[in-house]
Amino acid sequence: MALVLAVLAAGCGGATRFDDGLSEAGDRLQPDTTATTRPSTTAGATTTRPAEAAATPPPSTSAARSTQAAPRTAATRAPAPTTSSAELAILRAANGPPGGAAGFILQPTPARSLVVEVLEEPGASANRPALDRVLSDLRRYSAKPVSEVHTPLPPGSAGKRWTESELEALADRSAKVPRGPDRFVLRLVFVRGQNARSPNILAVTFRGDTFATFPDRYASTGQQIITTVTVHELGHLLGLVDLYLDRGRADTRNDPAGGGHSSNPGSVMYYAVDPSVLGSLFGGASDRFDAQDERDLAAIRAGAGFGSNPR
Repeated sequence: MALVLAVLAAGCGGATRFDDGLSEAGDRLQPDTTATTRPSTTAGATTTRPAEAAATPPPSTSAARSTQAAPRTAATRAPAPTTSSAELAILRAANGPPGGAAGFILQPTPARSLVVEVLEEPGASANRPALDRVLSDLRRYSAKPVSEVHTPLPPGSAGKRWTESELEALADRSAKVPRGPDRFVLRLVFVRGQNARSPNILAVTFRGDTFATFPDRYASTGQQIITTVTVHELGHLLGLVDLYLDRGRADTRNDPAGGGHSSNPGSVMYYAVDPSVLGSLFGGASDRFDAQDERDLAAIRAGAGFGSNPR
C-alpha cells in the first residue's frame, strides 16, 4: 500500500505532482493501493551440526585391570523454547499482508498490549505531532496500553532507492522489541531516500505489522499533510478499507488499485488528497477517520473475523 500525494510547490509554479505512474483525476492524484507482492526474505535455512567427537581408541590391554574408567555422564541439552499457539498466530499475522493483523491489534486478546517501535535513520526522525496521533488513535480504538520505543538505524543516504523487500529486511534485522504471546509490536520505519518504484511515493505499508515513510519526500509540507501520511498508513495496518473486513466499502471504481481506500474525501483513507491552498480551505486533506472507518474499527475490536461483514 503506497500513499501518493500532491504537494504545494515553492514559489508560483503550481502544484508539484507526486505520481507513481497511475492515472490522475483532475487536480487530485490517485495513490497506489495495490498490495505489493512480498518476496520472501528468508533464505533456505541450513542446519549446522557440531563436529563429531574424535573416536576414542580402545583402552590399552596392558593397563592394570584394577584401574577404573572415570564415570561417564550423559550430556544434558537445554530444552528447546516452546512457542504458544497465540504467539504463532501473532507471528503469522504480523508477517502477512497489510491489514491482516488488525484483529490482533484491536481485539482484547491474545495481544493485551501494543508496542510501537519507531525505527529511525539519522535525519529521518518521526514527526512528533503525527506520531502522537498514531499513539492516541491506537489507544482510542484498541483500549489497550500502548508504549513507544525508539530504535536508531544506521545512517542512510538521500540517494537510496528502497524496495519493499529491503525495507522489510531492514526492519527485521534492526528491531529490538521482541514479539510476545501477549503483545503486538507495530514497526514504523523512517528512512532517508525514496521508494524504488517512484520518487513520489511518500509512504508504503507492506506487511501486517510494518509501514515505512520517506521524510525526505514530505518533510517540507505542512503538518496536516505529514499527519495524513502517517495516519493513513496506520489505517492500513488497522485493516481499513476492507483489508480485514469485507463490507464492499473499497472504492474500486475510482481507486486505480481497486481497493484499500475510501470514496469519502472526508476520510484519511480517501484514495486521493488535494493539499493545495484551495483543497486545504475546503477540507481536501483529511487526517481523520470517518464514521464508516470508525464503525469498522469498532466491529473488528468487538471480535469480527477476517473477511466477515458484521451487521
